[in-house]
Amino acid sequence: MNRIQYITGLLLVLFAMPFVTEAQTAKWLIKPKYNAITDFGNGMYKVKAGRYYGIIDSEGKTIVPTSADSITTMTEEHALILQYDDEKYRLTGILNEDKTVLPINENWFVNDYPFFSEGKLPVYNEKGLYGFIDPDGHVVIKFEYGTVRPFSEGWASVSKGKSLIGKGVSLIKKTVNKNSKDKVFYIDDQERIMALHADIGDIYTGTSFKNGEALVIRNDNKHCIINTSGLLVRIDNNVAMVFDEKYALKSPDDEVPDKKTTIMSFDGPSTFAQNDLYGYKVGNKIILPAQFKEAEPFSKGLALVAVGKNWGVLQLVNDNFDCAPVENSIASSENDSESIDYEVSVPTVWRDEELVLTCTNPDGTEINCQRPGDANAKRTFSFILKKGERKLSLRGNDLTVWDSSMKTVVDKKQQGQYVSISIAQNSSKANAKDNAPVSVEVKNTGKETLDFTVTITGDGLKSITKNLSLKGNQSEKISTFFLSVTQEGSRMISVSNSLTDNTVSKRIKVIPFFVSY
Repeated sequence: MNRIQYITGLLLVLFAMPFVTEAQTAKWLIKPKYNAITDFGNGMYKVKAGRYYGIIDSEGKTIVPTSADSITTMTEEHALILQYDDEKYRLTGILNEDKTVLPINENWFVNDYPFFSEGKLPVYNEKGLYGFIDPDGHVVIKFEYGTVRPFSEGWASVSKGKSLIGKGVSLIKKTVNKNSKDKVFYIDDQERIMALHADIGDIYTGTSFKNGEALVIRNDNKHCIINTSGLLVRIDNNVAMVFDEKYALKSPDDEVPDKKTTIMSFDGPSTFAQNDLYGYKVGNKIILPAQFKEAEPFSKGLALVAVGKNWGVLQLVNDNFDCAPVENSIASSENDSESIDYEVSVPTVWRDEELVLTCTNPDGTEINCQRPGDANAKRTFSFILKKGERKLSLRGNDLTVWDSSMKTVVDKKQQGQYVSISIAQNSSKANAKDNAPVSVEVKNTGKETLDFTVTITGDGLKSITKNLSLKGNQSEKISTFFLSVTQEGSRMISVSNSLTDNTVSKRIKVIPFFVSY
């Protein structure tokens, strides 16, 4: 694949069971009219129109108008609706998992931690002072702090010194390595201050707690590990300064993808490429002709696709189109032409739709026959056509649902046709080591065991070559990562295998660890 503008996440659906029958086609659940569309979970989709974002449901109904500058990831059942105002992100609403929206009318802003943690969101006011609010929009920690970190394991690191607002995340990154002049302390949800062990003294940097421990730095640059009771666990000036998205200390060897990066589970038709466009097939059987600029494999009956620059959502249908010539008694008056009818079998959910069958003559000329929707299971299209081999294409509701390629018998001795390669992610956020994880799913869609080699390469990617032996219908995920992701941008990943000459490529948005959203 070539280019996907936004990314990402796990497709959650309206259906409890995956589709398994081979008689399948699809229809539009959401027609392609957005610059980007991403599954947001709970029957919601995040969409982009121009430079603005919004939220719609699975029927296309607007939940959040496409007027927001940013909508954050859903965390603790809440997402933030933000407006970029005078180089600050103003909180204009809180989107809840039940699809309700709480408008925020106060001038509250978010900076480095745009998510709820333990039911509290750090926000700052017009004076640049931080406090915390709850999901109902109530102030639970008053605005009197110059810096804060999120609540974690019952405590939040704060200071009452000068606000760092407007100085950017580079200063935040700097303060974990060098002491500031402002004393830091920990508060609980009642604003009670944690009593630190006497041997610790004053601290000038304090991370969030993780697994019962936090790193604090004294004025003499001693690195102390404390527990949630404020007791000194150890002094370790060799501790690696590696942090997660809450700026809590983490293991430098931890290569687990960021928790906001999810891997799709594919259980339906896979994609195939033809003439730089993508379609869908089950095994070697095509169910939708190649017509999409970008396409993701089906998951739980839904798939995200792009037509040109616009994105939509396909819904799988347990039925299929078929087109066959039938005898026509009307003779043509021209020697090089013949009269012919084509009978099309129409799935139940498509019977109200107008369909157009296009026949391409041997000389390249096209003739269209249009039939309105009706209640019948079959629809007849009549033509007078040039004699010879013709190509057929059936289209309805801005979707090509059948063409002559679906009648093509594929040589089953060509093992490579059963290798399905899927690159799920649209975007990847780097960890604190500046490595952005990415996964590739390789599947044997046939019945016989396949032995082959997969090679993954890309722009600034840690290349991998792996020998696979996959039984019929078995899949395997291969993980690697982009190196040195310090700036937001896009990078290409390419996957090839030893059974075919085809290479599957996709451009993925990469996001550095320390970044404004």
